[in-house]
Amino acid sequence: MPKHAARVARFEHSRALLSSGLPLTQASALAGFSDQSHLNREWRSMAGMTPRELGDDFPIIQDSYEGDGTG
Repeated sequence: MPKHAARVARFEHSRALLSSGLPLTQASALAGFSDQSHLNREWRSMAGMTPRELGDDFPIIQDSYEGDGTG
């Protein structure tokens, strides 16, 4: 599960950076994504939409990972 934890941490870091007003390109780089497209794919996968689609509304997202049947 370390990869999943790293993925969630990277997502949360990007969320905080975007909430502070950083542009997508800067937030992508600072949060550890390879590029803005990578950030958008992860956001769509984890939040159901990209940061731009969410706008300023960043909901609380509960983890629903079912990869190993424990969560």
